[in-house]
Amino acid sequence: MSIHLSAEERLEVLLRWHTICLDTMINSTVLCRHVCSCYDIAQHVSGGSRTVKPGFDMTKWVYTPDARRALLHAIAIQDIIEQLPRGRAHVIHMPSSLFAAVTIYVVFSLAGVATVHLPRTIAWQDALLSHADLNIGCDSSRASTGSETRRFVEEGHTDSPPGLGAVRNLLYEMNSMQKLFRCLISQWGIAHDMEEIVNQWITLCH
Repeated sequence: MSIHLSAEERLEVLLRWHTICLDTMINSTVLCRHVCSCYDIAQHVSGGSRTVKPGFDMTKWVYTPDARRALLHAIAIQDIIEQLPRGRAHVIHMPSSLFAAVTIYVVFSLAGVATVHLPRTIAWQDALLSHADLNIGCDSSRASTGSETRRFVEEGHTDSPPGLGAVRNLLYEMNSMQKLFRCLISQWGIAHDMEEIVNQWITLCH
């Protein structure tokens, strides 16, 4: 039996998938609490008692492959939500997905990474799996050199000449996402609390 999904439904499934993948890289709820705790920001969005590992350093983390994987998923989440019609704002995981994405953005911004040069196209297989994962059972002499996406994830740079690759200014994107939260407030009360936190994060990054 085949299941037919509309274009909007496919985007909603992808939205959920990217959010799960992002939280596999780092628990965005715990990360939000950590950021707010570090900068003495009151928040009532991310509950629970779990904390980041002792000695966790946000500035060091943003230069890891997992951080860059999380960033690619955060960018995908923002892009999907911007594509969805406003009439789809009822999707239950939309506010939390958007908030997970903006949490990744603020951590990069606070670490001094305000502008990100991205691969021209994202090969999600290469974003999800490591070089070793993709070459299981292969002779090392025949291992693939990898795509631009894998080089971005593992090494933090792309091969795109200036002007060709995608560039994201994360502070600008955070301002855009703040406006998206305002659009969600009429449907989701929690979006109001999220928008207030984002507003304080933006102030911190200036």
